Amino acid sequence: MALEARSDKTDIPPIGFVIGIALIAVAFYVCFLLGAFIVRFIGDAGIDAIRRIFGLLVMAIGVEMVVHGINEHEALLALIG
Repeated sequence: MALEARSDKTDIPPIGFVIGIALIAVAFYVCFLLGAFIVRFIGDAGIDAIRRIFGLLVMAIGVEMVVHGINEHEALLALIG
């Protein structure tokens, strides 16, 4: 199974893809510029809450990747089926 859903194999990415990457880059730049203000505004408790939420999200992504890897492993599929 391919990791890419597009069927066309051109070297030129669609304009929406390029615009999306540019918008994300600008959003990160603004967050870095306003980082000190955001930290003061949110406070220590807010930073701790955000840290815990992002830790939970990263853990959930990791668990999903492990489960997907186990489900798609060829040797395990041969044993089961």
